[in-house]
Formats: sequence, structure tokens, C-alpha cells
Amino acid sequence: MSKTILSWISVAVAATALSPVTAQDGTSGDQGASAEQSSKTAPTRDSIDRGAGSMSDELQAFLKRMAGTIRTKEAPDAIRSFRARVAADVRTPETTAKIEVGIDYLAPVFLRTEVVENGTSIVRGRDRGLVPWMKTGDGESYWLEGKERAVDREAVARDLAIAAGMTRFLYPDRVLAQLSETSGPVEEEHPWRRDETIPSYRVTGIAKDGSDFPLAATPGYSGKLRVTAWFDRETLALKTILLEPLEEVEGARARREELRFLDHVRKDGLLLPKKVLLRVEDIDAKRMRTVQAIELIQFRANPLVLTKEFFKKP
Repeated sequence: MSKTILSWISVAVAATALSPVTAQDGTSGDQGASAEQSSKTAPTRDSIDRGAGSMSDELQAFLKRMAGTIRTKEAPDAIRSFRARVAADVRTPETTAKIEVGIDYLAPVFLRTEVVENGTSIVRGRDRGLVPWMKTGDGESYWLEGKERAVDREAVARDLAIAAGMTRFLYPDRVLAQLSETSGPVEEEHPWRRDETIPSYRVTGIAKDGSDFPLAATPGYSGKLRVTAWFDRETLALKTILLEPLEEVEGARARREELRFLDHVRKDGLLLPKKVLLRVEDIDAKRMRTVQAIELIQFRANPLVLTKEFFKKP
């Protein structure tokens, strides 16, 4: 069960984290987020003004109205890190596990999790590339290698997609303002649960550099990406983000991915989703399949303790 449990690393949503920091020196060559990606400039409060030239007046007004509705003056200017406790529902072909996980995250690639299993603390982290370390109870920490490391690469890619997606899309107006070929808002009925739709506004744009949006099923994708967002028409809360790779990977079409945000609550000036679903396209079944779900129990933005040193292997 430990391997299944530890295949979950981080808290909700696709996208590089809101405020990336420079990658640590000596980062491994097989990392999912490159040093170049790690040093990119994050969206800030003036993103809408800078991107206004590529947006219609209607869209610019919508994003400004939405930002004023989902955030208050108490909201932090950006989320560079967070400390959270979540209830995770990890779904794999082999099993489904429900666990409670403590998570620390520093944008864009630093992760640390803790699970208590049968009274024993199991801590896992990564401080360089996609090479994670692990520590069980009072034992020595060690780098994961071989088959254990190969399995973990997939888990890390999935976890980064959720963690980065959640932090980035707490500021959806800034993300959308940086896209090109933007269109919307369009009123439509957004498919939600089975036989259920919700009144929504849809906004679409193109991300020229897909590495800005880490994908769980296609780690390292850097081609063009179509980003589509649906907002609740009444509350303007972000409900769904759909990420569609527009270029092939190794001769095959990359799979679409979707983040769904449910049951929002206001905290520290932000509208936080209490539950996040990561859904990945099942090409054979021709549908989206939920591969991970998390429920937020506690959340603290930008704690001072979370520096790169914190994530180093003990």
C-alpha cells in the first residue's frame, strides 16, 4: 500500500506555479521543469494591462470584473508556496486509495509530503529535478533509483500538474491575459456531471509555450497549448480548465487534460476550491477519466519556512 499511497504528492490543479523561482543549482537532467522554465516571470497584477492589446474590450472588462469578484484586497499578490493538508483519493488501474497527506510546495518544482501509516511517518520530497528522496520513520533518507524512481516520475508529473494548477488558477485573470488569440466571454451551458450542465462563461486562448502548463500525462510538453476556462455565470468562480496540446509528441497526439474546481470557500482574500479533480483523456474510451481527486482540509499561502533549503534531502 505504501507505494500506492506515495504515488500521490501534491495538492491541486496544470500550469507552472504562479510565481516560479530560479531552479536549484545542479538540477538533474531528467527533470520535468527545466531551469529555463523555473526562471520565467510569473503573472502579476498588471498582466491584464500588458496583455490588453490582444484582448477585446469586452474580455478585458470581464477579466477585471471577475478578478474583483473572486479576490479581495486581503489576497496575497502571488502564491509562491503553500502548506496544506488534504484528503486524497488516488485512482490507478490497480487500486483506489483514500489518504490524508501533509504537503509543502514551493514553485515551480519543489515538493515535500508526509503520510502517517500505522503510526510511522513516511516523508518524501524532491529538491532536484524529478529525482525524489524518501525517509521512513527514523531510518536514513535515500534517493529513489531504478524501477522505484521510474514509477515515481509519473506520479511527480501528475502531482505537479495539480499543485501548480491550483496555485496558478487562483489568479485566472492573469493567466488568461498572457495568452494569445484570446476569445470570449461566451455564454454557454457547460457539461458538468452526468446529464447536468451549469450556466457559464467560456474564455479561450493559446499558450505558445506549453511548458508553462505542466501536463500529468505528457511531462515536458513545450508545444502550443489551447487553454479553455469556464466560469460560473453567477459567482464568476473558475469551474474548469481544459488544456489541449496542439502538437504531436513522438508522432502521436498528446492527451487532453482537465482540472475541475468544486465547492469554493473564501480564505485570506482568495476563493479556494475545497475539492479539485484531475481528469485525463482516455483516447481509447474517448472520454475524460478522473485520475486524482483531493479535498482541501487546511491551506496556508506563502509560509516563510518554505525555502529551497527546506526541501533538501535530510
